[in-house]
Amino acid sequence: MATPLTAQAETGRTPSVLAVARRLGIANTTFRCHYPHLREGIAAAARRSPATDAAEGAYAKLVTDNARLRRANRDAHARARVTCLRRNPL
Repeated sequence: MATPLTAQAETGRTPSVLAVARRLGIANTTFRCHYPHLREGIAAAARRSPATDAAEGAYAKLVTDNARLRRANRDAHARARVTCLRRNPL
């Protein structure tokens, strides 16, 4: 059992319940039914994982970049419209 958790310390990634069950040589369902405290511990570790924090940070950056690009696109469209109206008045 220590091996998947040791891998977490080395790689920074939380092992899955399936990986732990495979390492123990038992079925995933058996592991989940007979070791709920370990299952919850693995799930809690995944929720507070640095990888999760990095993913949330990456998502926030994408949202910010998307908003910036939308503003730039809207501004460029407005400038193009003004230029078009100057060249071809109604």
